[in-house]
Order: sequence, then structure tokens, then C-alpha cells
Amino acid sequence: MNFAQLTKEQRAGIAGWLVRAVAQVEPAAKLGSTAPYAGLRELMVEIGRRQPRSLIGAFERPVGTTQDRTLSEEARYRLEAHAIEMDALMGAPEYRSTLRLHTQGPLPAVEALSDEVAAKLAMMAA
Repeated sequence: MNFAQLTKEQRAGIAGWLVRAVAQVEPAAKLGSTAPYAGLRELMVEIGRRQPRSLIGAFERPVGTTQDRTLSEEARYRLEAHAIEMDALMGAPEYRSTLRLHTQGPLPAVEALSDEVAAKLAMMAA
């Protein structure tokens, strides 16, 4: 089926499902490791009409613990700081959210984020 034949709500639902899948599916290469089901610690989603961008520059140097932050906390800090820096250089996306912003609701954060992404995409397509 061609995506053009789908309604905006159906296309948005597929994108929401994709966010959930990326967050929950373990890569096959990891399944033979010593910690195959470690779980995702953070996920950032950006939506916009500009060219997609990579935020991998946040990790040009290896992440290490600091006096104030664990390895995961330092990685999140770097990702968020790099996104803000890229916003200043190239402009901000119309939407950005992370799993951490969805931890206080009735749904698991990954479900709340994927639902929000689907709703935002449907609204932007209107």
C-alpha cells in the first residue's frame, strides 16, 4: 500500500507505532551479549518540516561519569545540550520531546510519547 492512500490519522498512527517499536525492540546483535534486555534509558523525537538532522555530534567524545551525573545522566545532558546548540545554528524543530518528559502520567512513558507523536503529526498534517 502507498502511504499517500492513507489518511493523515493512519500515517500519524504508523509514526507513533514506529516510535514505540524503536524504543522497545532490542537489536538482534545485542541478544547474544551479556545484557541483552537492558532497556532504553532515553529517546528523543524531533518533528519538523526542515531537513532531518543528526544529533550524533553529542557523542564525539566518549561519555563518562562525572561527579554529579551517572553515565546515563551525562549522555542525556549531552544530547539535550547538543540539540539546543543545533537549534541556535540551524533553527529548532517544530516539536521535540523525550521519554523523561512523559514519566508522570498514567501510561508508560514510551506509550505516552508515541501517542503524543501521532497526535502532533496528525495536527501538523491538517
